[in-house]
Amino acid sequence: MVGQFRALASLIDSYRPDGVIAEHLVRGAAPLMLSATRPFVASCGVIFLGLPREDGLPHGFGLGLVHIFG
Repeated sequence: MVGQFRALASLIDSYRPDGVIAEHLVRGAAPLMLSATRPFVASCGVIFLGLPREDGLPHGFGLGLVHIFG
């Protein structure tokens, strides 16, 4: 997180963006939200929906592992 935050802070100082859009796993963007002098920060991402399947097959990462190791 610290390295990501420092890199983002450096880029923000250099480019002075109006906003930052970060994927939700980029944890270095979280400390930006605590700063009083920050640009707009949006955190978004895409994850799988971890609900069981109606056909009984493995869901989420389980289906991929069955395909790889099955």
